[in-house]
Amino acid sequence: MGAPGRASLSSWNFAHPRSRPYYGSLMPAANPASPFYQALKRAVARRGVTLAQLCPPGDPVAQRVLHDYGAMFVGSETILPPPVCVFTSERDVSQFQEAAGWAAATIGAATVELQPAAMAALLRARATASNEGLEITPRDGAEAARRDYADTVRLWNSRFLPALEHWRNKGRLTADQIANLGHKRPGCRGARIGETGNLLQ
Repeated sequence: MGAPGRASLSSWNFAHPRSRPYYGSLMPAANPASPFYQALKRAVARRGVTLAQLCPPGDPVAQRVLHDYGAMFVGSETILPPPVCVFTSERDVSQFQEAAGWAAATIGAATVELQPAAMAALLRARATASNEGLEITPRDGAEAARRDYADTVRLWNSRFLPALEHWRNKGRLTADQIANLGHKRPGCRGARIGETGNLLQ
């Protein structure tokens, strides 16, 4: 619920001849005929918005979020999906979280916060798993749940900045490219990341 800067199928151009590079790896091209994209098209239409508004097709970061986490837009009617794929300010994150509400539960050593319906579903799933001798736990503890914009920026930087240094050491990025990427807010780096991804293939 606290992701920073991450929106209508009818306005997308899916004519990709091949998978496109994201974060130095290939992301499969979207398939608008798939059951998921058909469900997504209906879900966003019910909300009176377009997919391009939620996840701009020109923003590689938003497209990656849609690819990896797009199920959040077709979830149960009892949860509030985010209004965008990528939030770009603390104010927008806070407003969404206040509208969605949250419930807390302690799982292992971590206290996690989710939307109330999502938390209820998680606890039911944990109980079912426990009956089977299994356990469902949050990856990285509380970081897997609600967080504010600043904490998400911190998480982004903890992964993104070392990656820049890795590719600089490999001779694939220049100091100027790193400076241009490293000093932008996460929500403002999309186009530059897409351009840089092409260089890393």
